Amino acid sequence: MHIVVAQPARSSADSFAEVFQALGCLKRYLIWARTTPPWLKRELLVTNLGWGALRALGPILLPAKLGESWQYFLHPAFGRWAARHVEPGDAVFSSFGYCNEAFRKARRLGGTTLYNAGNSHPQFMWDILTEEHARWNVRADPFLRRQLEQALEMVGLTDYFFCPSSFVRQSFAGKGFAPDRLLTAARTFNPQLFKPAEQPGRPGPFRVVCPGGVGLRKGTVYLLQAFEKLRREFKDCELILTHSIREDARPVIRPYHHLVTWVDAMDHAGLARFFQGSDVYVLPSLEEGLARTGLEAMACGVPVIVTPNTGVNDYVVEGRNGFVVPIRDPQAIFEKLLWLATHPEARQEMGRAAALAMQQLRPERFAETVAAGLQTISASRTGPHQVRA
Repeated sequence: MHIVVAQPARSSADSFAEVFQALGCLKRYLIWARTTPPWLKRELLVTNLGWGALRALGPILLPAKLGESWQYFLHPAFGRWAARHVEPGDAVFSSFGYCNEAFRKARRLGGTTLYNAGNSHPQFMWDILTEEHARWNVRADPFLRRQLEQALEMVGLTDYFFCPSSFVRQSFAGKGFAPDRLLTAARTFNPQLFKPAEQPGRPGPFRVVCPGGVGLRKGTVYLLQAFEKLRREFKDCELILTHSIREDARPVIRPYHHLVTWVDAMDHAGLARFFQGSDVYVLPSLEEGLARTGLEAMACGVPVIVTPNTGVNDYVVEGRNGFVVPIRDPQAIFEKLLWLATHPEARQEMGRAAALAMQQLRPERFAETVAAGLQTISASRTGPHQVRA
């Protein structure tokens, strides 16, 4: 199989491309960006710096929401450009409406289309986030309706989906996609960085953390509501969030802003040290493909509180290394936080269990699952029929 990876900018598709290259099946890597992965063989790279510069100017010159929209508006042009590099029999790998024209051409020429399902089914994502916007009287759409249409069109042009979690698989299965088209891509983390502290134990307040973006999709407001209740019951606590707030969430979280210790985004080494000094990781997201920060926190010996819509829940043994709570349920988050705050010995034991569970996630696991998925695809292609939607 010859695979063309097509993405407007650097993304999680890089991890797949690295595996494809190691397996000898990466034919081309198409991107509009100046920076490319250091492991990529130069002869496989095809780029367009002019379009890349145009794409990069939007977020620099425009407000956040308009800058994001600008990039979405360029996706059809990227798809037409990518299609020029697709040849008969090629498999094309992309995501979320980035290069629909390339998918169409691959199908016309007898190739295969592969979707990087880094998030849930686009319609599922749109519906749950639209509900959330209505819940908080946010008038704007979650993202461009045009991008939803492009993403749905690409889903309809896709043969196989690489899914990082059971939540993602279920979101596609719920829309009628056959299980044999939903392949596993088990993402992992760097165990050399993310591991328990050499000297466990830290003086100071009970530390609740959720590094990453703050937004309605992340369910941040429910964590803030839960933490507000916790402070009334257990004074010696702190909540640390990353100071990266989406515009749709600003008016919603404003009443709780004073509860938070805000920090800047961290590199991987800094994030590992941050987790090693934390007591619990909480991610109440309404929608995630797989929040890798949750796995990294567990690897550092931190118990987690997550929803079933994060992907991290696949690795939680209830009450042993963390808790799974319903979406939009600050009371459930509060109860778990209070229990962890008032049971320090049990919390430390849960942290040890979390780190032990993550030791089973070998770095090679992602490559192994992707290779297994490609074998499934190859077997189907040589069988009596090829999958088509």
